[in-house]
Amino acid sequence: MDGWAEAYKLLYGPGGAGVFDIGDVSSYRRLAEETTGGVLELGCGTGRITIPILETGADACAVDASVSQLKLLATEATARGLDPNIIIGDA
Repeated sequence: MDGWAEAYKLLYGPGGAGVFDIGDVSSYRRLAEETTGGVLELGCGTGRITIPILETGADACAVDASVSQLKLLATEATARGLDPNIIIGDA
């Protein structure tokens, strides 16, 4: 796992729980709660937005080119009992 994935998780954390909270997660949660379909997040990183979306009960597909960041997303999602559809890819 590269150092960037760990640094990103520390700085931004799932759900905006890291050192920096840029205040956008609540907007994405609200949009996910309002949709009747699934959610696609391109460039999902460590799950900063994906995990809160999953917590609303919405289906989410998370795409990122960084395997190390996706591993952190998967670990955090599993620990919270969530099951994202994770795809390694470059958007």
